[in-house]
Amino acid sequence: MDGIEFDVHLSADGEVMVQHDYRINSDITRTTSGEWLERPTPYLCDLTSQELRAYDVGRYRNNCRLQSAYPDYIPRDNQVIPTLQQFLDALNARANSKCELWLELKTTPLDRSISSDPEQLLDAVLSKLDKSALLERTILLAFEWDVLLRAKQLAPSIHTDFLSLSTKVLKSNYPNSSEAEMNTIYGEYLPENYPGLPAAIAAAGGEWWGPLFGEVTQQDLVDARSHGLLVNAWGVGSTDKDINKALAMNFDAITLDRPDRARQLQ
Repeated sequence: MDGIEFDVHLSADGEVMVQHDYRINSDITRTTSGEWLERPTPYLCDLTSQELRAYDVGRYRNNCRLQSAYPDYIPRDNQVIPTLQQFLDALNARANSKCELWLELKTTPLDRSISSDPEQLLDAVLSKLDKSALLERTILLAFEWDVLLRAKQLAPSIHTDFLSLSTKVLKSNYPNSSEAEMNTIYGEYLPENYPGLPAAIAAAGGEWWGPLFGEVTQQDLVDARSHGLLVNAWGVGSTDKDINKALAMNFDAITLDRPDRARQLQ
């Protein structure tokens, strides 16, 4: 594998934490007394790093979807949500100079109450990457394009991956948002003002386009490459059908939960 893709949030006390969801994931999270958290769980941005690191996230809840999705997972107790700094320190300790960091800044302008402040999160991430000498090996990903524009201003050498979702999928995630509100994720580079998403991303100075796998066609790839963009498809299912299709489409990168299966099929 060429790299590790992961998401980061800012805790209430300003620490960068590594986790995917905006909320604590109830399928992997227990209290210090061993009790499973029940939904609705707290948002990461509402808890301090000390509160977050009091949880144990080392095993899956019995019979949950994740447990069946990863049958080879080895449970370990007393595992805490890592900070970004711990992650970077662990990577540097392995002395692997080839591993890329595909770091997603998990923010959304559609509901600021559930996510980190984008500028504060970006500033904290760039500072830690710079101090750990990992800036040049990092690709920043975000659905909020303005964050990536600011990243290029602050760190011109960093590479960026402009993520995209169809209005239909955005509407399912944010049913109370209007189409105009959903368009705020694009900032000043609204795709409807350009001949498509790739053209808008190229105009914004991005190197990568990150479409959802099920929403991208072969013609989209041709269009992206005509604008000098690399394409990273995310949301590739860990099935032979999805992986074979993704490999046949010849993306520049694919992001999936089971890269070991992709290697077996290459």
